[in-house]
Amino acid sequence: QITAVIVNRKENKLMKGNGYHLDLFVVAICIAICSLLGLPWYVAATVSAIAHIMSLKKESECTAPGERPTFLGVR
Repeated sequence: QITAVIVNRKENKLMKGNGYHLDLFVVAICIAICSLLGLPWYVAATVSAIAHIMSLKKESECTAPGERPTFLGVR
């Protein structure tokens, strides 16, 4: 659950839509199928989840040297 806590921070400005619950449903189905077939489970690795959020991050354009971009939200 640490992955969900880190990804769902308020500073990431995420909004849980229908896709969030659909994603959890698909993962649950995949885990059930893997369990029946004796395959390893899907693991929500914290590093890859945070990297995914960072890749979707929208930031302002910097014009001045040394200016840090402002976080606008997630695509």
